[in-house]
Amino acid sequence: MAEKTCVVVGAGVVGLAITRALARCAATQVICIDKHSRFGEETSSRNSEVLHQGIYYKKDSLKARTCVRGARLMESFIHQHNITTLPCGAYIVARDREQLGELLHKAQVNGARDVDWAPSLPEGVPSDFSALWSANTSIFDSHGVMEALRDDAEEHGAMIATDNKVTGVSYSEAAASSGEPPFTLLLNGGEDSMPCDVLINAAGLHATHFSQLWLEDSDTVHIPTTRFVKGNYFKLKSGIKFPFKSLVYPQPTATGLGTHCTLSLDGKALKFGPNGEWLADDVDLG
Repeated sequence: MAEKTCVVVGAGVVGLAITRALARCAATQVICIDKHSRFGEETSSRNSEVLHQGIYYKKDSLKARTCVRGARLMESFIHQHNITTLPCGAYIVARDREQLGELLHKAQVNGARDVDWAPSLPEGVPSDFSALWSANTSIFDSHGVMEALRDDAEEHGAMIATDNKVTGVSYSEAAASSGEPPFTLLLNGGEDSMPCDVLINAAGLHATHFSQLWLEDSDTVHIPTTRFVKGNYFKLKSGIKFPFKSLVYPQPTATGLGTHCTLSLDGKALKFGPNGEWLADDVDLG
């Protein structure tokens, strides 16, 4: 069988994980490209680094299934590659005990492990609150995970090509019918081009824009409209003591998990966030 060329656009954690998986397949040349000078420069390095357990999502939803299974797979991957973690656990606190009970039922139905009523409230939380305790929630070194994914992908023959921005995509039905690579990517304003048999969109914040490069005129593919929300974090000033040794979340809302307090990977710093700031449609994301 002739070797197929697969191109993954986007070298965040999703793109690197896909690249690693494809690189382990026979008869496949895999190239992961990214416009930045190194991997994981956007969403993958701007988050709380929390390994969630699948508590929040609707029963039997894709999010619930992938979060529960993904947490266990990620724990195994982290252990295999000796990646730094902080097994701190997480509280979910609220005054409405009934709503927390509904959340606990959802977590149990989803298969989230070791989630139950907290035996006591975290220090600093008012006594009229109730709390759930998720013992397996942890923080992990997201950069370490991405480095391990990259290294494993490269060991299996994949190429990570940074400093390459896709500025155009064409698709040829004739090439596809004849067995030739049907996609051609234009890179860096047309300075370079790259043919490929399989094209995977892992472009993160830019995924819808990237899809529009060759699907905008399609009558069969719907490209959703993207609206961006910026999350801001506030860090507690260095040297100020704080009572929390675990993560503390509020009751989730319809739009997110709410502003919560998270620890640094070494447990010595505390930050609060993210909030939700809707951005203008024409905002420059770089």
